[in-house]
Amino acid sequence: MRIAICDDNQHFIRELSDMILSKYKSLDLLIDSFSCGEDIVSHYKNSKVVFDFILLDIEMNEMDGLQTAKIIHEIAPNTIIIIITSHVELALSGYEVSAFRFLEKPVNAIKLFEAIEAVKAQIKSEKVIRIKNQDGEFAVNVRDILFIEANGQHTAIRTKDKIISHRHNISHYMTELADYDFVSVHRSYLINLKHVKRFTNQEVMLEENIKIPISRLRYQKFKQQFHHYISMVSI
Repeated sequence: MRIAICDDNQHFIRELSDMILSKYKSLDLLIDSFSCGEDIVSHYKNSKVVFDFILLDIEMNEMDGLQTAKIIHEIAPNTIIIIITSHVELALSGYEVSAFRFLEKPVNAIKLFEAIEAVKAQIKSEKVIRIKNQDGEFAVNVRDILFIEANGQHTAIRTKDKIISHRHNISHYMTELADYDFVSVHRSYLINLKHVKRFTNQEVMLEENIKIPISRLRYQKFKQQFHHYISMVSI
């Protein structure tokens, strides 16, 4: 996860960074800071590095947060921006630049973490994989996949309305989708936790009344992963 914080108060940047780092200890977490709108706009104009989201203060000298957000969205329309302000009444202006969330200073840690989890969920929901077989090339949104099945030399990707089969190893998807709530319940099956309706120690029931077998050796790990998933989406 790569985050940008843009604020003209260095003490606030350090405080916000420490809050995030205390909660998210992942090795792939990177936080870049910018002291003014001009600097982060320059970054977007001149660098190929993109951020998962930006924490952007409204009240800055010269180029304020709203001007900054508008220019960034002109360059990169899908950029997720969380507006930060000391004056709640200014938050409404954030709708003009399609702000994702609003946080009031001083920032409450719980509200901050809720916003970050919402960003993560948004990113997951937009993940698309491309699959190529003899019938053509398909773009499949990850959130629509019910399960992936290994079948001999082929892998079948099942959504609610179609099955796409192609020559690919299921271990490829175990790696690619590890951060998108997919878990292995059997050596031949990778399921999307988003579509689980119920389960026993022998099978998982997905939407569309689909039953997937659970390996005895993988049941306990699956149960832990499912309960963790539920706790995260229930925030």
